[in-house]
Amino acid sequence: MLWVLLALVLAVAGSCAVLAFLMCHRQRLPDFADTQALKARGWGTRADEVAAFRDWLSERGPVPVHVDSDDELPLRGVLVPRKGARGTAVLFHGCRSACLADFAGPAQVLYDHGWQLILTDQRAHGASGGRWCSFGLWERFDVRAWCNYCELRFPGGHPLFLYGQGMGAAAALAAAELDLPGNVRGIIAEGAYTSPREVLERVLLRTPLPAGAALRMASAFTNYALGFSLLEPGAEAAAAGAGYPALIIHGAADSIVPADMARRLFSAYGAEKHLLMVEGAAHARCRSAAPERFDEALRMFLDTYET
Repeated sequence: MLWVLLALVLAVAGSCAVLAFLMCHRQRLPDFADTQALKARGWGTRADEVAAFRDWLSERGPVPVHVDSDDELPLRGVLVPRKGARGTAVLFHGCRSACLADFAGPAQVLYDHGWQLILTDQRAHGASGGRWCSFGLWERFDVRAWCNYCELRFPGGHPLFLYGQGMGAAAALAAAELDLPGNVRGIIAEGAYTSPREVLERVLLRTPLPAGAALRMASAFTNYALGFSLLEPGAEAAAAGAGYPALIIHGAADSIVPADMARRLFSAYGAEKHLLMVEGAAHARCRSAAPERFDEALRMFLDTYET
């Protein structure tokens, strides 16, 4: 009986570790420079959008930039400079993605409206360091690190907007309760989720595992081995203490992060706020579903809070 109990404990611990590894460990991402490979993965016309965005970026002389996180990880990005820029928009992509994939379209709108760009790689993604992502829990402090970098590089009250997709949006909203530099003007959050726990439970519901129990086991591992719990409060809990205006954008047809999460984030947000719900839009595809409405809302938000 003792051996059976020991085997059961080991099996549970092993499952916990494997689940945490699969959810949080650095993943091998698609080659976003290979259009045909993306199409083979089912990206369709979105692969062409990524290719066009890549070419658009290369024509504007992107400059590598970097900053260190609070826990001393190298965080990498590229600055897309713009002569006579009104300010800077810092972009934060979603989990298992990249700015090249998430911001084809919105980035050009920002640039054409007068804003230079910084496209960041999240920790454990792309050229940035780290083996583990935390679904916004650590990443919110990385958002602050990029804000501090911009304050030093572009002094004199240079306006700064933060724009996140998915995990990047959740991190940016959670960072809104932190003490950010005074040149931060506002936050644009597209496809944000309320907390790691809720979005990961939705993912686990698609597996044969009991979602709640499996997440608690995985969280026990991350808490012990990595120093964070997947059950910690996320963007919704932080929203009440927000100190910056926000534009919350969400696709009504988002099957990854349900639209109700956007409504809850909007309700909880403690500063000035605006909600753009796009009918028929999937996750991170709001501009594709309604480009004119999307562009108008984005430009109006920037113009309203630039000064």
